[in-house]
Amino acid sequence: MRVEIRALLPLDVLALDRLPNVEGQFGIYEPIKNIAHGIELQAMGPAWTAVGEDGTILCCAGFGQVFTDVQASAWALFSREFATSARAQAAVMRFMRDRIAEGPWRRIEALCRDAWPAEGRWLERVGFSRVALLRAWGPHSEDYWLFERVS
Repeated sequence: MRVEIRALLPLDVLALDRLPNVEGQFGIYEPIKNIAHGIELQAMGPAWTAVGEDGTILCCAGFGQVFTDVQASAWALFSREFATSARAQAAVMRFMRDRIAEGPWRRIEALCRDAWPAEGRWLERVGFSRVALLRAWGPHSEDYWLFERVS
């Protein structure tokens, strides 16, 4: 599978056939897809969309600026097809590692739910380290792991 990675468009979030366990972590919690969420993700900082050769939206990911050019928070939304494509995952991991390496941030953090260990493994493969368990965090009071990358 050939994968093109381009700048995120808000409509990409609507077109993404998200995995059932994927929920956004930024701004107002919205359990449904909507254009406002796509606009918010685009406005937070640099963001990209991975597109399959047939035009399918595979993944949307980016960085929300916490403190401009110093600290960011990483996020990603995965499609069902992305979850089963090792080639697409490898392309996005390489791309994200490059963006992290060339980015201005001293610290980048990310969160993932304890109930979905694959999310944590993906973060580790991108270059993040597991730091702390956040108990009863988020809109459903779930346990989350805090990951970080400090340069």
